[in-house]
Amino acid sequence: MYQKILVPLDGSKQAESALRLASKLARISNAEITLLRVVEYPYEMYSTCDSSTFTNPNQPDEKLMAEKDAFCREAEDYLKGLASIVEMAVSKVSIEVKECPVVDSILSTVEESEIDLIVMSTVGQDRNPWLIGSVTNRILREAPVPIILIRNESHDSILDGSRQQITSMQNEGSIHSAPISPREQVVLDT
Repeated sequence: MYQKILVPLDGSKQAESALRLASKLARISNAEITLLRVVEYPYEMYSTCDSSTFTNPNQPDEKLMAEKDAFCREAEDYLKGLASIVEMAVSKVSIEVKECPVVDSILSTVEESEIDLIVMSTVGQDRNPWLIGSVTNRILREAPVPIILIRNESHDSILDGSRQQITSMQNEGSIHSAPISPREQVVLDT
């Protein structure tokens, strides 16, 4: 079975919908879940920088660095909130915040943390749930581990759910699954 499961999150309810299945799989196989948030900075942040910020990286713009730190703290707080909820059902949960580019950050986390399964939604940021986003498409092509995709979630996100939903999640029947080969992907409609 799986030892380390990665759930990439972008802050959307669609992305959070992968947490339910990841939690079930982690309980069954006593696996650790790693929640990953890749921080993407808005372009506007860079427009106010002094031009020397880009030509002389040894003297970073202090305002820019403070804004980046704020984004990273916000991402970390978001993941801590999710981790505290997931920990009600799974004993081993870790969080990780990385900076762009998104696909490279996800793939490097897989390698560095020795992840053996990725559970993620097909799209994030509340886009059309019937399409596969560009990040997901690249992960499908480049990830060296199995991937389970969640295409549509009819329930609220795990953050919107009550403790009662978490308790029922803990009491649900077990999932019986066979190992997935590294190049196989599973897309689930929930």
